[in-house]
Amino acid sequence: MYKYLFFSLIKNLKIAFRPWLLLLASFAMASLTASGQEKGYLEVVGKVQQDGKGLEGALIKIYKGNEPIDEILTSGNGRFILNLDFQYEYTLLFSKKGAITKSAIIDTHIPQENDFMLFSIKFRMDLFRTAEDEIQAALPEKPVVKYGYDQSIDDFNFDKSYSEVRKEEYKEFKEEQKTVIAKMKKDSVDRANYLAQVQAQAVAREKARKDSIETVQKAIAKAREDSIREAEKEAARLAAIREDSIARAQAQAAARQAVIEKARRDSLAAAEKEAARLEKIRQDSIAKARAEEEALLAALEKARQDSIAAAEREAARLEKIRQDSIAKAMAAEEARQASLAKARQDSTEAAEREAARLEKLRQDSIARAEAAEKVRLAALEKARQDSVAKAEAEQKARLAALEKARKDSIAQAEVAEKARLAALEKARQDSIASAKAAEEARLAALEKARQDSIAAAKDAAEARAKFVADSIAQAREEERLRIIAMEKARQDSIDAAKAAAQARAKFVADSIASAHAAEKVLLAAREKARQDSLAKAQAQARARAAFVADSLDKARIAAAREAKQKALADAEAKRMKDLEDQKKALAKAHSQKEVKTSPSSQALPSLNKDYPEGISEETIEERNRTLFRTVIRRSITQDVFYKIVYNWGGVFYFKNEVSMSEANYTIELRNVKNRLQGK
Repeated sequence: MYKYLFFSLIKNLKIAFRPWLLLLASFAMASLTASGQEKGYLEVVGKVQQDGKGLEGALIKIYKGNEPIDEILTSGNGRFILNLDFQYEYTLLFSKKGAITKSAIIDTHIPQENDFMLFSIKFRMDLFRTAEDEIQAALPEKPVVKYGYDQSIDDFNFDKSYSEVRKEEYKEFKEEQKTVIAKMKKDSVDRANYLAQVQAQAVAREKARKDSIETVQKAIAKAREDSIREAEKEAARLAAIREDSIARAQAQAAARQAVIEKARRDSLAAAEKEAARLEKIRQDSIAKARAEEEALLAALEKARQDSIAAAEREAARLEKIRQDSIAKAMAAEEARQASLAKARQDSTEAAEREAARLEKLRQDSIARAEAAEKVRLAALEKARQDSVAKAEAEQKARLAALEKARKDSIAQAEVAEKARLAALEKARQDSIASAKAAEEARLAALEKARQDSIAAAKDAAEARAKFVADSIAQAREEERLRIIAMEKARQDSIDAAKAAAQARAKFVADSIASAHAAEKVLLAAREKARQDSLAKAQAQARARAAFVADSLDKARIAAAREAKQKALADAEAKRMKDLEDQKKALAKAHSQKEVKTSPSSQALPSLNKDYPEGISEETIEERNRTLFRTVIRRSITQDVFYKIVYNWGGVFYFKNEVSMSEANYTIELRNVKNRLQGK
């Protein structure tokens, strides 16, 4: 970038200081070539306008040769910026809906030795309005301006004479379009006024028609409402009659229902009393059977207790006999023991024999006593068991007879109760059926009377509705005939007005034709006089034109020479002024900075962190300046853009610590962002 600035400065100063600067440029060229060559480009800064104002959204198509390469839209103030490569011919096509389409040619062919430099051009493109509210499909045959490299000024310039010719051509067309647009606007206003007048007349006619229809509709509605009121009154009267008959029928039905309900309740009360009497008889028979059963059970229990007592007495007697036998045996044993003791004293052997004999006798006696006791006890137990079994069999037979008698009594009572209840229920059902049949007959008679009354009311209502419908139909027919008569009268009036208008138009046309004929004669005479005068004037003009053309050629050559010299002088003065302004700005910056370095060379802050992939934007506030840093990180590369705003008003732009212009900064930053975002 420093290289671009250096050679731009050389380009601006070399006209005045060519001898010394060429030598300096050669040394700089050698050093820069050694450090690496970069390609330059042509910066195109333009503005599209309409009626003196910036035109937003104008479409600019860019062609490289015959190949379209890009399309852009103008910004809010109509501005745009393009960077064009050298050694090509570009065509810029400007278009906008409802505006003229124009084109411009920019030839970027330059000497190869200047291929590394930056050039910039500025121009305005005027897209005036056209009558067609569309984008013109046909491309313009000729561009309005041609830019190319001018070696005489070592810069890009446009062909002024060509542009002036195109400007005059478009000026006439622009005026024609203004006239057409004005006429279209006037025609639109006239047509709107005519349509408004026709609409007003139609509204008036529609209002009269609606008023007439509304009057008829009101009359019809009043007649319909009167008939409806009459029908409603008749319906109310019939409804009152029907309600009265229904109320009377309901009262009679309620009375009959009360009688039926009383009879049902009396029947139920009698049935309940009879059921209570039978239940008392059943309960009494059950109580009597239970008393008899309890007496029998008590007698059986007494006989059982007596049998048990007798058995116990017999067992006690037998036990006494056994105890006596045992006592006797023990007494005999004791006597034996005593005799043994006595015999032992006499003779042990005799005693032992005697003892053995006595022991055998004792054992035999005991065995006989035990056998006799067993036989006796078995006989007693058998007698007791037989007595108990007989008593239980008799008790069971008696209880079974009592239970059978009780069940037979209960079954007979239940059969009698069922028969009585069935007879009562049949009598109740017969009474209800007869009452229901009488009520149904009465309700059928009432319903027939009600239906007859409704049918009569319906016939009367239908007769009234037919009368109302006939009245409405007659009123509608009268209204239709009246509207037809009114429409016929309106058409007759319109036909008469049309005939009068046609007569007036014929008269006006005849008058205009007569006036045109007279006007043609007058114009023919005037045209002949004008042609004669024009021929004479043209002869004189040709003589004067030859003289003037010769003088103009000489003056044009001199003016072109002076204009070229003046343009060179103005360009040189402008470059010198710009250079002086830059020097003053740098001097002012030097005077306001504590560190005596230029803003463009002052140290930029270092990157003290790793940035993620994508776009990172941050603002750094320092004592005498504010830095806006944009870091764009890709996979293996990183670009750092700085915009530095000093407190004294200076603004500087950098990319990767290389200074650049605001336009280039904006374009480069936008292009890098677009590439990163895949646009």
